[in-house]
Amino acid sequence: MGMRHLLDFALSAAAGESGPPPYLGATPSIMVNRLDDERISLPRAFELVPTVYSCVSRIQDSIAGTPLLFSQNEKEAEPRKGNPAWLFSYGNAFDTGNDLMGQIVGSLLINGNGYVFLDYLGTKVPQELRCLPGNIVLPKSSDGLVPDRYVVTLADGKEWVIPAWQILHFRMYAPDNGMLGLSPLQVAMLVTRVSRNADRWIDNFYSSGGLVSGYFTNEDGLTQAEREKVQETMLAQRRAGKPVVLPRNIKYERTGLTQEEMQFLETSNWTNAQICMIYKVPPWIMGIKEGGSLSDAGAKVDLSLYLHLCRKPLGSKIASVINARLLDDRLHQGEFGFGWKCAFDYDRDPTQIAEFLEKAKGVKEACDRAVLAPNEGRDILEREPLDGEEHDELYEKPVAQPMGPTGDSPKPRKAISAAMTAKPEGPAPTSKTTAAVTVELRATRDARVSTQEKVMRAGVRKLYEARMKRVVAKLRRAATDHDVHASASVMRAAIDTDHLLEATTGDRTLIRKFMRRVLAGAAIQEIQDLGLRITFNLQHSETAKWLDDRAELVITGTTHSLSMVIRDSINEGMSAHETSAELIARVREVFGEHYANQANKIVRTETVSAYNKGAREAWRQSGVVQRKQWVTAGDELVRPGHVDADGQVVDLDDLFLVDGELLDVPGDHTHGASGGNTINCRCTAAPIVERGSNNEARRGTLLLDELLAQ
Repeated sequence: MGMRHLLDFALSAAAGESGPPPYLGATPSIMVNRLDDERISLPRAFELVPTVYSCVSRIQDSIAGTPLLFSQNEKEAEPRKGNPAWLFSYGNAFDTGNDLMGQIVGSLLINGNGYVFLDYLGTKVPQELRCLPGNIVLPKSSDGLVPDRYVVTLADGKEWVIPAWQILHFRMYAPDNGMLGLSPLQVAMLVTRVSRNADRWIDNFYSSGGLVSGYFTNEDGLTQAEREKVQETMLAQRRAGKPVVLPRNIKYERTGLTQEEMQFLETSNWTNAQICMIYKVPPWIMGIKEGGSLSDAGAKVDLSLYLHLCRKPLGSKIASVINARLLDDRLHQGEFGFGWKCAFDYDRDPTQIAEFLEKAKGVKEACDRAVLAPNEGRDILEREPLDGEEHDELYEKPVAQPMGPTGDSPKPRKAISAAMTAKPEGPAPTSKTTAAVTVELRATRDARVSTQEKVMRAGVRKLYEARMKRVVAKLRRAATDHDVHASASVMRAAIDTDHLLEATTGDRTLIRKFMRRVLAGAAIQEIQDLGLRITFNLQHSETAKWLDDRAELVITGTTHSLSMVIRDSINEGMSAHETSAELIARVREVFGEHYANQANKIVRTETVSAYNKGAREAWRQSGVVQRKQWVTAGDELVRPGHVDADGQVVDLDDLFLVDGELLDVPGDHTHGASGGNTINCRCTAAPIVERGSNNEARRGTLLLDELLAQ
């Protein structure tokens, strides 16, 4: 039932009346430019007020044109007949999925409520979706709180009652928190009335020959024939702009304001801007920018506001209703399968892309150089990572550096490698570094490792989240009646507790990717410290093998420890006759506690290991580093064996002897070092460059074959 719209502008039908209005006394007259009262329903306002139509249709097109993506168990799902993705793509035999989404949005913006009927067509799953007109549907409730049925009033007055489970009800917020949402048009009543009647007045103005409202009269009065002649000659659009002869000294008395006096343009801009504001559409987008210019900067801001204040909130409202009322595992018996979710995808939206590019530009400017791999940048900007190892590589474009005045290589920047450069004569250095250099080295490396720990922590967190989701999905599938509240006996028969958590290729690839980022970041930094202009080669076979072995070590270790805890906890829960929902809660708790207890150790160990490996590989590729030196963290927490190794110098390709074990760099495990020598290690290594070596010619020089190869 449509609401009465307050379009009751004070203009009543009087044109052609046989007597004068009361306020004109006995003076014979003919009134012009009077309008009949007009009352319209909410849907009619969409048809009759141009700005309402423009705002609603723009929002409809924007949201309906944004892809609604469906996923199952965190994996994107393609539309296949019978699944939710297909259902919202197909719509029904008459309306496509795009049409359906436009109808939902339009009904919300006009009526404050949108209703989608789930048509099962005699099957167990919905086969078609139909959007019902929001102005003819009324929710009903037995308890006055939650709708249990919906009544549709048809044109012939008949009522059609639909059970609540067959309706997806989308609604705007209402102050009374009732079952019906508040229509934005109800808020916009006053301004839409002004806008509508302004248009009606202008139309009537020109239909009446362009006359301002008023009346024709003279002192002697008019005969009936004269009155009819005036009406024929003056009050017809076909006579507009043509000269006429007024009979018997008749004159026109103006009672209304001219268009200029009424400030139609200013009023129109104001009312249109108010309607745009109610719909959260920036006026500039609708062509309204009074007192300002349509600059590029202003356009970007308005488009961004439109995306974040209008499109995204409304899209989120629609997606949340679909997720909660149609896709929730607890609401159906597995007809669609489990783990379905939907969300609007803005990744390819021009406004979102523009914002992404602005943020990416800011990150690059803040860093002053390319220090992030593509996927690192995407992670900072909360974007999904790209597939392929090339997107995890750090690309550093070689920078041309001028040669010195005598043709010598440029002096390296102040760095640890330069400060520890040894003289060519005399015995090989074996003493510890000077206190000042050691302190600088430790501080610099500690800061860099702390930065890389953030990268590694993100990888470890994602690893735990991915593994927990897999275990939870197994528990859900194990309930043979497809009910997350399955009994303990059903779960005991369906669950293999010894194989709930298994290492996968995806796990290894994930943690390897983040180790690779840390390794590459350390290598690039070391090359810069050496003052070289070479590009680090991350594809070296030895580096790739190290990454594979290290990732396997982490995955195997965490899988073994987590599996035992999960198995014991699940067995304990089943012995207590807990439901599958309670068992799932146990799994989440186990993962949370394990992450809290082990994450710091894993992050520290793997960051130091990958960082030192990257530095070691950079020294090898540089061609200027001949030796390396073991350097501890220099505090009371350093283990005794590492205190003894502090200051130990060996050739670059030789191994350190630390507490009876051989290590290439701190954290290295490839030569049989035990966990007691590597876990939570905070030591580092420093490069030593001997002056006068033939390899020093590479410093600051990019060979032609290397340049061509890049």
